[in-house]
Amino acid sequence: MTLATRCASISSALQKVRGVSLEELLQLGDKDLHDLFLRTPEQKPNLRVQALFALMPRFEKELKKRGVTQELLWHEYRALHADGFQLSQFSAYSDASRPPIPTSSTIITSQIPVGAWHDVIGEKTVADAILDRLIYGAHRLELRGESLRKKANTSLESSHS
Repeated sequence: MTLATRCASISSALQKVRGVSLEELLQLGDKDLHDLFLRTPEQKPNLRVQALFALMPRFEKELKKRGVTQELLWHEYRALHADGFQLSQFSAYSDASRPPIPTSSTIITSQIPVGAWHDVIGEKTVADAILDRLIYGAHRLELRGESLRKKANTSLESSHS
């Protein structure tokens, strides 16, 4: 009797949750069982997100203009879509749709020319990885000529003699 109650309970739960009876469930193959229990349901497209993303290419161009801010564009967006996102959500989607902007700089100085770094580091793969990260998007300044410190030292020595 306990087994019958459990089966009835399981059958009732399946019917409520998935709309499938126990008898139908027992007839299903592996793929159908997988789809029934493990596949995530298809989400309907979010029309508010689609409407916002349709405006993003134009907004991205506008943001490059002087005096244009995200808040100004949000007001324009809300005028077109009264049921649209609040400013914080608008900003989050706007930020997510653009590539990240570097917010810091690194200055590296070396007496060793970049072309010789592979030899100094020794491991070609490691040197390539380091140089890829440092050189990508970098502004390189290569100074040539005599060291100014060396020139200053020789002029000091000659004045003391």
